Amino acid sequence: MNEYGFLSIIPPLLAIFLAFKTKDVILSLFTSVAVGALIAANGNPYLALVNFWKKYIFSQLTSAWAAELIILMTIIGGFVAILEASGGIEAMTRKFSLVIGSRLKVQLATWLGGLCLFFSDSANCLILGPIFRPVADRLNVSREKLAYIVDSTASPVCMLVPITSWGVLIGGFIEAAMKENGLTIDAFSAYVGTLPYQFYTLLAVMIVPIVAMSKKEFGPMVAFEKIAINRESVLKKHETHQEKNNDKKESSIYVALVPFLVLVVVLVSMFVSFGFPNMSSGDFRISLASAYFMGTLTCIFMVVSKKVMTVTQAIESAMNGCKNMMPVLIMLILAFGLGSLCGEMGTANYLARVTLPYIPSSMLAAIVFAIAVGISFATGSANGTQAIIIPLAVPLALQADAPLMVVIAAAAAGGLFGDHCSPISDTSILASMGSGCDPVDHAKSQLPYALVAAAAAFCTLILAGFTQNAMVLVPIAIALMLLFFYLCTSFFGEAIEKEVITQGD
Repeated sequence: MNEYGFLSIIPPLLAIFLAFKTKDVILSLFTSVAVGALIAANGNPYLALVNFWKKYIFSQLTSAWAAELIILMTIIGGFVAILEASGGIEAMTRKFSLVIGSRLKVQLATWLGGLCLFFSDSANCLILGPIFRPVADRLNVSREKLAYIVDSTASPVCMLVPITSWGVLIGGFIEAAMKENGLTIDAFSAYVGTLPYQFYTLLAVMIVPIVAMSKKEFGPMVAFEKIAINRESVLKKHETHQEKNNDKKESSIYVALVPFLVLVVVLVSMFVSFGFPNMSSGDFRISLASAYFMGTLTCIFMVVSKKVMTVTQAIESAMNGCKNMMPVLIMLILAFGLGSLCGEMGTANYLARVTLPYIPSSMLAAIVFAIAVGISFATGSANGTQAIIIPLAVPLALQADAPLMVVIAAAAAGGLFGDHCSPISDTSILASMGSGCDPVDHAKSQLPYALVAAAAAFCTLILAGFTQNAMVLVPIAIALMLLFFYLCTSFFGEAIEKEVITQGD
């Protein structure tokens, strides 16, 4: 391997800079790989062009595991799209709303609904918001508060479930980074290994019921909640916003439940047949692909048999979902290419040489988390940040003798922060749209709560540099979050005391 010294860090730094500047992760990754190919070719443009496609793009698709990952992501996209279009999830969530009669109940019900919609962050935003918005309006819960709850149970919940597209994608990033550093581990095991240390991901979900039950707010949310709670109803202000689906044919909850049941049965059966938990990465992807494919076919059968859609409409919805995965797949390939390029140029070796003498190995995870938080907030992209940071974090952790899974978890969870909080994140925008509030109001009212979770996660990651006992660290993370939340509400918060109680619809 050639040593390129300072030049070896230009591609990843360029990717980070362009991600900040353009907010376009695909463009940033593409440009950084192209520039890196030119550097690796010693300035020869012809050789750089050949290597760009041959070594850093085409070769990323030649391995079986990369092709399997791309196909799997496509199938998941089709399943999510047909399930969203079926109306079954919407019907299921509407059932929950019928038994809600207080401000606390509507907040907790929205949170529980978000836990159930673990398969898609966009489905969470576009289903929970419109379903619970009328109930929240009637019970004087601000739409900004509703958007916060919806957003906090969108991407974070998806991150905690390894069989979702989020888990599969991040597992792919980890597996690729491991391979570049001579380690063999399947994507499923690698990602599951990070879950106990994804403190921010866990805390972002857990803080929601704590905020709801405390009946205290701080930051900009205080003003929004006061406006909502001190008037009879916010319906008049927003009555023309998005009440246009009354003539839509109502679906049945079974349209969603049956495909889910089929998916779970097929997945468990395949896992057993492959000897779970002693499965290879290929077996894991075969199981997931089979389960999601059968779930998709079942959902198509259900919507057609229930006359919710025609066969053509159902197939078209699923195919559109597959097409919508294209940007993610392009980003995935480019991320693999950047990781391969950095491995060839010795980026990690150089970074380790110039940074590790000044960074205690016990602090590496916390620093990686802080960097990922900053990048993701500026770019609004979790997967883009993870695609850039994880290939760098793995070799740094290995050379610093830092806890590998903790460092990877820090990179993954830090990347989530931006998707969850940035005003330019697609998930944040969808959450505000679905809840019927302004995206900027949503971002600024949500940020203080997210920072409480992030601060607790950062402190816990420092402790994780000394012990990797998740049974100890997770309770500490929760305790720190409770402490920080108590301090914020005590010094900067106000109690929201009035409670509106009505009978269910």
